[in-house]
Amino acid sequence: MRNIAIGFGLAAAIFAAIGVAYAAIPHSQTGVVTACVGYITGGTRIIDEEAGQQCRAWERKVELASGTALAAPTYYTVHATGIRFASAECEDGDIATGGGAGYVLGGLLSLSQPILSGNAGSPAIGWFGQLEQSDDRDVNVYAICLDLTP
Repeated sequence: MRNIAIGFGLAAAIFAAIGVAYAAIPHSQTGVVTACVGYITGGTRIIDEEAGQQCRAWERKVELASGTALAAPTYYTVHATGIRFASAECEDGDIATGGGAGYVLGGLLSLSQPILSGNAGSPAIGWFGQLEQSDDRDVNVYAICLDLTP
């Protein structure tokens, strides 16, 4: 009989813990659902801020009103052309997930790299391309941008 009582007590404790964890998403007082969105992949995960969970360094925090649907990430490209060098930058608040540079009719590409926002570990905000200094041909640059604006 004692084993049955212990079993019921254990089951009640488990169900109570599940109920508490579930009640914290959305936030028990504000009703907000907190999600983390990866800067590069756009991958999204829901976190329980009340329990101390946080977004990682490569994610940004998004707060959604309860019942808000999560949309698939939106990507777009930007292009730029210049003589000898050019840069293509994403719209304010968005990040570059990739890019490249090329040239027409020969030429020697000396740089093709992301444009960083300035802070160590920050995501790229565009792409830069440059030909050799003696080459006055056009260089074409593009960036693939992730739309992070709400």
